[in-house]
Amino acid sequence: MQIRALMLLWVVALAGCQPSGQAGGESDPARKAAEAAEAAERAQLETLASQIAADRDAVAGFEVLHAGYGHGPDPRSGQSVPTIKVALANGSPVTVTRVSLHVRLANEGGGAPWLDQVFDVPLSAPLAPGAGDAVTMTPTGDSDWALKAPPEGVPVRVRVQALALRTPEGRELLTEHAMDDLQRERLDALRAASR
Repeated sequence: MQIRALMLLWVVALAGCQPSGQAGGESDPARKAAEAAEAAERAQLETLASQIAADRDAVAGFEVLHAGYGHGPDPRSGQSVPTIKVALANGSPVTVTRVSLHVRLANEGGGAPWLDQVFDVPLSAPLAPGAGDAVTMTPTGDSDWALKAPPEGVPVRVRVQALALRTPEGRELLTEHAMDDLQRERLDALRAASR
């Protein structure tokens, strides 16, 4: 009886060890899942790169002229709060009603940014081709920006880039900054791997 049980376990063990195709072949679910994830990632990055290329002429000439950081009165409470002032120039051929701005703030002495965030900013009036505007941004009291901001008087390094422009018709146009260097490198690597 024990020999029959051992024989049965041995047969089951052998059956479990039998190859079900080539090693690393199409029957490997983990490999299939990884390939599917890479294909989806590549498709997403290709779509982003295509839209940036398609929108290039429409957004050409839209610029962030200057971005400055300081403290100023909160329009809601009047208290002194961190403030970013951004000067925009619309040299593009489209009218812009909103702009997505990627803001990075770091202490002047160096180190990693203490704020790295995208803001969707409505403009006070549609910004026609050839026009300029100034935008003032202040944080809400419970935001990361308000909580992490250094005290007034501490010098802050500011970097602001326009990622996307929105037209009065609701069309969103992407700038070259909508894809960062890491995304470009990843897309190049995925393209090279599929050759």
